[in-house]
Amino acid sequence: MASSRPGVESRGLPPPLPLLLLLLLLLRTPWPAASHGGKYSREKNQPEPPAQREPSGEFRMEKLNQLWEKAQRLQLSPVKLAELHADLKMQEREEFAWKKLKAEGLDADGEKQARLTRSLSVILAKYGLDGRKDTQAVNSNYLSDTAEDDTLGDPKLEKLWHKVKKHLQDLSSRVSRARHNEL
Repeated sequence: MASSRPGVESRGLPPPLPLLLLLLLLLRTPWPAASHGGKYSREKNQPEPPAQREPSGEFRMEKLNQLWEKAQRLQLSPVKLAELHADLKMQEREEFAWKKLKAEGLDADGEKQARLTRSLSVILAKYGLDGRKDTQAVNSNYLSDTAEDDTLGDPKLEKLWHKVKKHLQDLSSRVSRARHNEL
């Protein structure tokens, strides 16, 4: 006997074709957790390799590249740039040698490291890369009362020194006024 309801088939016949296709499609498509890994997957939890920087600099050490770029921005003369380049190459060679010594444990007291730091600061001062105003002026122990020789080399120290001088002038003028008023 045939069913009186339209669209309903008897129990012995297979399900309709569209339902079967839908079921196959669902089973065939990959599940998001399986294909993308999720938050516990190995791909998500392994650190990414460090980004390789392009070898655009003159030197292998980043700090020396920064100094070289600063010197070029300051527009030093070509002769000074050539001398600086040679000094920085020598510094780089010494720093890499020190790194090998340090890895072998031969610079335990840090004497070589201190020498390298001093050498770099001398290079910075020699070419005016240390941030001070006039580093190539000859330093002496001669005391002078002129204002042009009154530089300390550090802008913050100079500002503080000028404040002290101003306060001393104010104090001396008050003392002289007080003495004048006493007489």
